Amino acid sequence: HAMLIQNLTSLQVEALPADLPHAIEVDLSVLEELDRAIHVRDIVVDEAVEVLTDPDQLVARVMESKVEKLVEEIAEEAVEVEEAEEAEVEAEAPPGEAEGRAESE
Repeated sequence: HAMLIQNLTSLQVEALPADLPHAIEVDLSVLEELDRAIHVRDIVVDEAVEVLTDPDQLVARVMESKVEKLVEEIAEEAVEVEEAEEAEVEAEAPPGEAEGRAESE
């Protein structure tokens, strides 16, 4: 699952009163994949409008849901613990088998 993180809700712009935009539309279709982002420099505005906000500022980003990521991390840790426990059991088994054989002779 993915989450849309909206970091910026407004831009500081400079223009003549007649050229000031009432709203600026941002195309989110570029955010189809995880970790894709839109920065201020990616926003298209009319030539008569100068954007004063830092062009490197993050506007929006798609990230993996923290809940989903946490579930995956817990599952990975559980697998690692199971593998470690299995390795310990296997390491203990051969000496036990060898002792059992020696006693039966």
